[in-house]
Amino acid sequence: MNTLPAPASIGEQLAEHFHRSVLALPTSPYAWTPPLIFQAVTGATAIVADHSNIFQGAWPQGYRLDFGPLMFHILGGDRLVAADFLASAPPSNDAKYDAQRGFYEFLRQVGWRVHLSKLLVSKNHWLENEEAVDGGVRAAVRRHATDPEVETVVLLSGDGGMTNSVREAVRKGKKVVALAWRGTLHPALAAAASAHFYFDDLRSLLERRFC
Repeated sequence: MNTLPAPASIGEQLAEHFHRSVLALPTSPYAWTPPLIFQAVTGATAIVADHSNIFQGAWPQGYRLDFGPLMFHILGGDRLVAADFLASAPPSNDAKYDAQRGFYEFLRQVGWRVHLSKLLVSKNHWLENEEAVDGGVRAAVRRHATDPEVETVVLLSGDGGMTNSVREAVRKGKKVVALAWRGTLHPALAAAASAHFYFDDLRSLLERRFC
């Protein structure tokens, strides 16, 4: 007796339609999520990550983002042009900061351009140099906005201070997609962006699987 072939899984259907590998698609009940993010992030894409903002927002969520090739695969559109990661440098060469330095080196190895700003010192305490990091994020968004090769800018930040640079990029004809943790996305930034998503809803796609 002839048997009918098994129907394609949701992941296979989405992979065929959106040209993404089945392996990158979720097996969770949240299979409706990939089409939304894949429809928003298209064409030649540049990613800009505000590490301070997304790191602070991640603490209550219970999962860590995968900044490796998986993130490029999900958020890199049809072709990844550039990926800029802006953060504060380790405060010293002390061995206790080896893990932080190792993380930045890992990012470089997988393809991120890592831009580090010196920490500030106040009353013998190290403080994030948010002014320098935020300025670097805005500059990266504006730089990609003037790049004729870039069609979509993916901004990993919910900081309202990025609003004007996002508006400028949109006025120049770029699609800007903002991603942030729920509760950290400034309303003005959400309104200025072409689309926005929450990392909370993308856990099945972007969670780091290994320690």
